[in-house]
Amino acid sequence: MDLGHAILGPSSSGTWIQCPASIRMCRDLETESDSEYALEGTRFHILCEVTARHHLLGGSEAEYADGLLEWANGTADEWQEDQLLYVKDWILFLESFLEEDPDAMLMLEVRVDTGVPGCWGTADAVIIHTYGLVRVIDIKYGTGIHISAPGNSQLRLYGVGALNTAVPDPSSIQEVSNIVWQPRRSNISEETLSKKELIDWRDDLIPVAKLALGEDAPF
Repeated sequence: MDLGHAILGPSSSGTWIQCPASIRMCRDLETESDSEYALEGTRFHILCEVTARHHLLGGSEAEYADGLLEWANGTADEWQEDQLLYVKDWILFLESFLEEDPDAMLMLEVRVDTGVPGCWGTADAVIIHTYGLVRVIDIKYGTGIHISAPGNSQLRLYGVGALNTAVPDPSSIQEVSNIVWQPRRSNISEETLSKKELIDWRDDLIPVAKLALGEDAPF
């Protein structure tokens, strides 16, 4: 079921956590069209999913060809060479985790419910390991800002969402590792929390989310 966009998006959580009133203040503003940089990142995400689904999850040749054609038709010519280069690194990055645990489960573009009211999102990749660890990986294609995982509310929300939504047996999980993969800055950043730490952090956030959803949300 398509839930549309979350009212409290994980990607904007840094704003609404600090200023709950930002949600109601921005509610009636016209939505700006995506910037060139955002579009470039979106197209790279599509390429990463299409390629990983084929190479790592056994997708058919026909589906792969159709996916590549769709990507190429919507991707500016000047972006394509770099994106095809970096997607190879994406496959190697995922393979490095799967090789250490051949029975791990890889999931791509996973819709996750965080357990925070009005807050859900899509995790780029979730790897459920057999030894009690979940890895949640977020692709950042931009070069302007170096993204760090420790303390990153967006990644933590994806992590707790994956725990809630993607893991068949959450009782089997002890830790969640939230990872930023930013290839054009050669940046891999990771934060690993115990399941309890992550759930406690999420539970502390719920009252803030309820404030942000209200008409009297404070600045």
